[in-house]
Amino acid sequence: MNYDIKKGRDEQMSPGMEVDKWIAVHEWVIGPKLRKFAKLARCNEAEALGILSYLWLWGIGGNADQDGLLLEADLEDIKCTFKSTISKCLDPQRVAEALVESGWVDKRSDGYYLSDWAEFQAFCEER
Repeated sequence: MNYDIKKGRDEQMSPGMEVDKWIAVHEWVIGPKLRKFAKLARCNEAEALGILSYLWLWGIGGNADQDGLLLEADLEDIKCTFKSTISKCLDPQRVAEALVESGWVDKRSDGYYLSDWAEFQAFCEER
């Protein structure tokens, strides 16, 4: 049974009914890796967390496979993901490069990956 917040009651989902996708942001995200990203991107930690959350939502919205491979995406696509949503004083290219340099996005021979995506997704699915 799933709780339907709009209807205010439990309701069984019909087969084929789409389930909302979500991400979890845990306290362990706020640490040295996030600080490194913030410093490289030249933003504060709150902005860094917002950018990271936005990137994860973009990934879970069908732009990353189960292993975190960003589908048909290069650094330019990553930059364009949040270009219009970040502060005008931030350089989107610098932010995209900082995601890679700080380890939130991994550059591999076959493309760009959301770091530790498979483990992160497995954790979310257990909940």
